[in-house]
Order: sequence, then C-alpha cells, then structure tokens
Amino acid sequence: AYCSGLTSVTIPNSVTSIGNGAFWDCSGLTSVSIPNSVTCIGDSAFYGCSSLTSVTIPNSVTSIGNSAFYGCSSLTSVTIPNSVTSIGNYTFYGCSGLTSITIPDGVTSIGRSAFYGCSGLTSVTFNADSCTCNYTFNGNYFFPFEGCSNITNFTFGNNITIIPSGLCCGLKGLTSITIPNSVTSIGDEAFLGCSGLTGALTIPNSVTSIGGAAFWNCIGLTSVTIGSGVTNIGGAAFYNCTGLTEIHSLSPVAPQLGTYWGYGAFDGVPSSIPVHIPCGSSTSYYSRWSYFSNFVEEEGFTFTATSANEQQGTVQILTMPTCTSPQAVVYATANSGYHFDHWSDGSTSNPYSLTVTDDLDLIGYFVSDGGTEGIGEVGSQQSEVNVYAVEGKIVVEGAEGESVRVYDVTGRMVQTFTHSSHQALPAGVYMVKVGQHPARKVVVLR
Repeated sequence: AYCSGLTSVTIPNSVTSIGNGAFWDCSGLTSVSIPNSVTCIGDSAFYGCSSLTSVTIPNSVTSIGNSAFYGCSSLTSVTIPNSVTSIGNYTFYGCSGLTSITIPDGVTSIGRSAFYGCSGLTSVTFNADSCTCNYTFNGNYFFPFEGCSNITNFTFGNNITIIPSGLCCGLKGLTSITIPNSVTSIGDEAFLGCSGLTGALTIPNSVTSIGGAAFWNCIGLTSVTIGSGVTNIGGAAFYNCTGLTEIHSLSPVAPQLGTYWGYGAFDGVPSSIPVHIPCGSSTSYYSRWSYFSNFVEEEGFTFTATSANEQQGTVQILTMPTCTSPQAVVYATANSGYHFDHWSDGSTSNPYSLTVTDDLDLIGYFVSDGGTEGIGEVGSQQSEVNVYAVEGKIVVEGAEGESVRVYDVTGRMVQTFTHSSHQALPAGVYMVKVGQHPARKVVVLR
C-alpha cells in the first residue's frame, strides 16, 4: 500500500489470494500479472491505482472484492472471466477509462455502485442469468451503473431469463433496448429514469411480470407493446411516461396492475391514448385497467368466402364469425347448368357450418352438369379402401383393378391410373376417387 513508485508487479503461482488493500494507492502501478492460482481478489486490493491501464483476471478467480479497482481511472480494459460469481460493492467505482465491459454468465451478484462513475463506458454486454443487484443500503439507493451516462448500447444475452432489479437504472444515454425472447421477468426499477429511450418498446411474449417502477419516467417512449404472456405489471411501472401515444397489450386477459411507492402502473401516462387489446377482451380491460378510457379491440381474424368461378355459381356468408362467436355458415348457389361440388378445405356440405379461429379464405367450386364426372361425396377412411400419400405419391390399397382419378381443388382431373400405380404430384390438396367408392381428401407434401 502507498508504494507510489512501484510500476509493475508479478505475482507468483504460489499465491491463492490477494488480500484487502494489498496495493492500495500504488499510483504508479501500470501493469499487474495475476496467476491462475489466485481465487480471490480482496477488498480495495488495487484501490487508487490510477495508472493501471489493463488487467486480466484469470479463470481461477471466483470473487472480486468491494472497491477492488476503485479509482483506477486509467483502466481501459478489464476481462471478467466466467469463473467469477460475485462483483463487490464499488468494485470499479470511478474507472472512467473503461469503454466496454462484459458481465459473464457465472456472475450471480453485483454490488452497490459497482460501476459508478464509469463515464467512459459506452457498451455493456450482460450475460449473467439469475443475477441480483444489491443496490440498497440504509434506505438509500446505489445502482450498479449509476453515473454511466454515456452507455448507449446495453446488450442482453439470449440466455437471460431475468433482468435484475435496478440493473439499468439511470442510464439516460440508452436510446433503445432489445429484450430477448428468453426473458420471463423484468425486475423493479430495472430501467428507471432511462429518459433517453425513444420510440417503440416491445416486451416479448415470454415475459410474465414487469416489476414496480421498471420504466419509471421513460419520457421518450412513444409506444409500448406488452406481450401476451404478461400477467402482472407492478405499480409505477410506466409512471410519468408522458410521451406514450399508444399501448398494445396482447394478452386476452388484462394483466393485473399493482401499486408501488403509492403509484399505479400507468400514473402520469395520458389516460385518453388508444390502448389496443385483443378481440373480445374489452370487459377484462375495462375492469382492470379503468385508468384508461380509449380501448380499441383489434380484429381477431379475417374470413372470406368466394366462388372459384362467378359464371358457374355464387357463394354467400350466412353467418359471419367473430372472435367471441367463431361459428360461420356459408352457402353455395350454382347457376343453371352447374352444381356445387366442394369447398377448398375439402368439405362438400352445403350449407356448410365451420368454426373459424384464424385468417381463412374459403372458396366454393362448381362443376358442369354435363360431361364432367365430379368427385362425388368425400368419404372417410373407414372402409376397405385405403388412400394416402408417401413422398409426393398417391398410394391406393384394397381396390385391385379399379381406376383411380385424382382431382385438384378446382375440380379439374389431373391424373388417372390403376390402383397399383404410384404417381408423383406437386404438393397440395387433392380429391381421390377410386372406382365407385367415396372420394378421399389427400394432402401431398414434398
């Protein structure tokens, strides 16, 4: 300690730990070699080593003590190995020369103000899953990256399931964040005061809970999409996000809203902005999200029913499906000289009742009364004839000597053969007529 003239030191392989304050205020120390035998770097071990420019921490080290590199203002590069499980309080406090840092996946704990005042930091890569930030002490808050106002890029690894409480609090330089699909929860105050965040924020469907004050005072956000998996939003989560012009909530059941520091989840957000919600969910949202007054139900799906040829016949939708009543009824009316044959999904029912839960364009097909065989009624596979597709080919079993006719979805015959032939076809849906047996619908995959 206080050896201001010491410029370099080599620590031998016999050393397993570097004790508290070992090189305290060795202001002339520019380089240090730490061997693989070292497992622990003690509190304040390199405190005030203002000339130290770089340090490589070996894979043997599991913990870095409180204030270990406090005030190492010339430190421009530091590698934290995967072996490290804890970064202490104030460990890199005031290391203003650092420009980037990676928190490896082995880290489970980051102490108070661990990177406070690292004003040169512009980029952080965070790979530590199940990590906690210990940022409270005697009722006060000491966030890990507080004062790092120049961090513009904070990247979360795809293995992350939890964004720790307080992790990015106060990072005003952040303009955007991408939350990976692996994340299931966002901790309290995780992005509190990130006023530089602008534009749209998307919270993926994997997230189930958003912590209290998570996006407190993120005034630059204009839009937020809350994934379908979110069930709970903490109080003050979006407090004073005054720039929001719209919210999209994808859950069909409105997430529960909590209180935090006495504030509601959306207090300070303009209450009249449009809140886009899933079709049929307005009752839930009006009940749980009564703060807002302008709910917009999105369309659940689109459904159309048309004729393949208007000269042959027309199609009517007798009952239009909705997200709350998905039953549809359609009817096909053939023109003179034609008769209805089948729908594009293979059904030959007319009128036809079906359940619609996704986008669907249904087409009705007609055939001429004269000179066209048609394909008859579509039967089940519960008979002695077995029809199926293998590697793009139609296979017929149990109909020796009978002719096989294959029609596409327009009713056009595309192939005829005997039961023993296996003919290759393009991928698609086909109707197969074997002799006088009921037609079969077969899907060919290639």
